[in-house]
Formats: sequence, structure tokens, C-alpha cells
Amino acid sequence: MNNVIERANELKDYSVNIRRQLHMYPEVSFEEFETSKLIKRYLDEMGIDYRAVTETGVIAEIKGNNPGKTVALRADMDAFLSIHSFNWIYVYWGCSMC
Repeated sequence: MNNVIERANELKDYSVNIRRQLHMYPEVSFEEFETSKLIKRYLDEMGIDYRAVTETGVIAEIKGNNPGKTVALRADMDAFLSIHSFNWIYVYWGCSMC
């Protein structure tokens, strides 16, 4: 367990940087072109195989060395379009809900 915590601490800055990049320019559903490119770039850097699904979707598969149970993870990468009122001016902006 200590090894997992140590490794997580080692990857903290790296992970926070990726998260900040993903949230800097939110994109709404089916328009996540830059988000998809960023995810593919990181998967390439990590040597993880993936395939494109539709124009912006990505499915990655990480296989272990031993047979056994399968774990599936799913994540949305689109932003939620919201309307905020500020001084009687309506501003549209992407707001990630993850």
C-alpha cells in the first residue's frame, strides 16, 4: 500500500498539470477536438494503445500481464454549457462538470 501512495505522490504534479490543461479550454459535446488531441498525445507518451470513436471519442485499453478480472473505466470529456448572469449581461461559457 505504501508503494501506491508513494507513486501517487510522485505523479501528483504531473496529474494536476494534465487536469489544468483539460479544464483550461472546455469544449461541449461532439466538439472536443482539442481535448481529444491532448488525450491522444498523453496516451502516445505513455505507450497506451487507443482507437478513435466518432470524431472526438477515444477508447484506450491497458492489458495486464496475467489473465483475470477486467476493470472498465469511463469518463466524459465534454464541458457543460451554462448561462451565467453578471450585471444584466448574459455570458455563455463552458463549465466542466467533472
